[in-house]
Amino acid sequence: MGKNSSETSGLLKKICDLAVPVCESQGLEFVHAEFSVNSGMRILRVYIDRESGVTIEDCAKTSRELSDLFDVKLDIPGKYSLEVSSPGLDRPLVKPEDFLRFRGEKVQIKIFEPLDADSDRRNFKGRIKESDQGFVHVELENGEVSIPFDKIKSARLNPEI
Repeated sequence: MGKNSSETSGLLKKICDLAVPVCESQGLEFVHAEFSVNSGMRILRVYIDRESGVTIEDCAKTSRELSDLFDVKLDIPGKYSLEVSSPGLDRPLVKPEDFLRFRGEKVQIKIFEPLDADSDRRNFKGRIKESDQGFVHVELENGEVSIPFDKIKSARLNPEI
């Protein structure tokens, strides 16, 4: 990863540090933040959740509060648009607690590098069996795999619809 990646991760960490207390004060969970580009426009997406679900009003209020806070506390280079939304059915799993919370659910996990030298596999689909001591244990069609959290590039719920 290059310099821009480390700068972006540092900025996303600051965004997280600022967003968590704002979300908690509204009874919401801060799920994840990410930068993306859509039609040439940079977008900062912040995902929030609540056990009873997230309303449009929740998103609008959180967006106003975060926008003001980010304008004062952060130096985000260039133009960007802030979007606040629910994580959706294919919610990203980013914290070890997420894997515990969604134990038994179907998941899709991508890892940075293969788990062993005999395989080039980097994608796994299965059910979350357990999460403990730095690993998520996933039940696959043909067995079980234990994936270290630090090897996970991305993980999302893979709901049965």
